[in-house]
Amino acid sequence: MIAALLAGAYLRKRSHYTPIDADALQKYKFFSRLGFFGIERNQFRGARKFLSVGEQILSRADSVLWMTPQGRFADVRERPLKFESGLANLLLRSQSCSVIPVAVEYAHWEERTPEALILIAAPVEIDRSAKTNALTTQLESRLAQAMDELAHASIHRQVDSFDSLLHGNAGVGGIYDLWRSFKALLRGEDFTTAHGSKQ
Repeated sequence: MIAALLAGAYLRKRSHYTPIDADALQKYKFFSRLGFFGIERNQFRGARKFLSVGEQILSRADSVLWMTPQGRFADVRERPLKFESGLANLLLRSQSCSVIPVAVEYAHWEERTPEALILIAAPVEIDRSAKTNALTTQLESRLAQAMDELAHASIHRQVDSFDSLLHGNAGVGGIYDLWRSFKALLRGEDFTTAHGSKQ
């Protein structure tokens, strides 16, 4: 959903794709209409399909391939990052494309629901003569750098570093906020549902 948000904000004229576990796609078939394509994990034919489909996608200038290169759900604090080799293999087979690390973190600042913080890093220069392992290490390092930079901005609440793409509701809602608004009215104070200013 974060990728969909970024696509709508910055890449509306592009076609978007992302690999997903083939079993999950069988369960949620409507994802295929959103650009998801199924890959059998830990299978040779799955790796072959990923490279074939990925190469076709990256050969078109109007396409974007979104990937989670660890190939699994992982904690943002996990270090070192360990990517599957598929991304590097795909990039070495592709003639030209831009690789842009995107770090995502969820932080509870002021409200009951978290902030989704995103850092879009500078494109990675790809040496197409590099070995797969060396390129994988380079990509791991660049994403880890972006994740660490985002974590620093989150910890220090660098609100001015972010542009807001989507706004949620503030406050707890229901009876609690009704009671808070009533107390503010009795005191002659302005009432806002927000719990703080994030500063």
